Amino acid sequence: MKANSILQIIKNGNQKEQLRLLYCIALLNLTVILLIFRINWLIDSPTYYSAGTLFLHGQIDEVRTPVYSIICALASCISTYHVWVIVFLQCLLYLLSIAYLYKLSTFFIQKKHLQFIATAVYACLPCFSAWILCILTESIALSLAIIFTYYILRYIRFSKIKDAVISNTLFAVLLMLRPSFIFLLPILIVLSLILIIQKRKHCFINLCGLLIVFGFYLSYCYTFKQQYGVFSTSSVGYVNQIEILRRGQLLDYSELNSSTLQTCSYIDSTGVQQLDSFKIRDLSTTIEKDRIFKSSLKNNQKEYVILNLHKFIHLGSEPCFLVYANSRIEVLGGLLIRSTKSLSITFMMMYVILIIYIFLLFKNIKQGNMPLLSAFLWLYIIGMFVTAIAGAQSDYSRLILPCTPFIIICFFQLWDKLIEFTPKDEVLE
Repeated sequence: MKANSILQIIKNGNQKEQLRLLYCIALLNLTVILLIFRINWLIDSPTYYSAGTLFLHGQIDEVRTPVYSIICALASCISTYHVWVIVFLQCLLYLLSIAYLYKLSTFFIQKKHLQFIATAVYACLPCFSAWILCILTESIALSLAIIFTYYILRYIRFSKIKDAVISNTLFAVLLMLRPSFIFLLPILIVLSLILIIQKRKHCFINLCGLLIVFGFYLSYCYTFKQQYGVFSTSSVGYVNQIEILRRGQLLDYSELNSSTLQTCSYIDSTGVQQLDSFKIRDLSTTIEKDRIFKSSLKNNQKEYVILNLHKFIHLGSEPCFLVYANSRIEVLGGLLIRSTKSLSITFMMMYVILIIYIFLLFKNIKQGNMPLLSAFLWLYIIGMFVTAIAGAQSDYSRLILPCTPFIIICFFQLWDKLIEFTPKDEVLE
């Protein structure tokens, strides 16, 4: 394919031509990734297999939720090369998500070449594609989040039952893949109420579907409580919160059982008995973690808020896009990882993009318009960002991964409006 014809497709090509070129870029990128990097078997990876065995026997795991665990367990039943089965599935979903992100970009970006470039960033950067080699939830969460967002935005635009059913089904899957997606629930409920006020078609059906998903989520939490004593989906959130409080020296040890206190105690060099907060985090039961967290939070609410605000500020200079990979060819792998990090936007840049975006949203609303698609996208990014920063102890670039393609969409949407003046009633959308 000649350079002139490629540029012509980027600038004025139809959807099929641009998607064909995007998939060529993506396949080339995946080939490079598979040649340079190994399968990334991380410390958490084996826990999904053991959890999957429990789920297949009708039990609930204390640490992992069902979706990825069952995928791992089924893969191990299908083939001795089970890891490659998982990688193949993640690769297929990643390739599928490219088409959905491209279609999603057309909701926000008017110019064809910017739609293409926004999707090409996702299709060619290893900070997205390299996750297919990681035995963690990130790759599937990223792909399904894009597909879910496409269908919920299609429902907002066209009010079709099919889109409502698919989006609610995907929302249920996302909740059981990564419980942190629960932040979407209030956003989706408010969105449904707005659509009811606007008297959209099938809005009550969508709300009923959403309530069914919420009921399913609550029933899972109730089952978890019966087995582990805490109304939750996993103990991971408690481990993270205990670690955050430990680092901030805000832990309240009064809720620990005497046996746990004895197990977690040690005698220091001066002969004084001390508590090992690492052991408390790892050896205490889920019920104890729940009590410690609630007691510590109750007694240190102001300090806890300040602690999280410090995290937001200190993250400012950190890159949003990182490659988590295990290099097969050290020189090329290291070069790819470093170059991606140097090209990445920082968290501070992301803050600026989101502030400009909300300013334009309010300007649009003030003029009597309700840009629901853009409002949903902004709330999605903010919700995931706050959930990741407040709910986790580290690896924030990894945890916000499912919203990073939408940051790219927001950036190119703003760029689109700066290139060519648009009427005031079309500031966004």
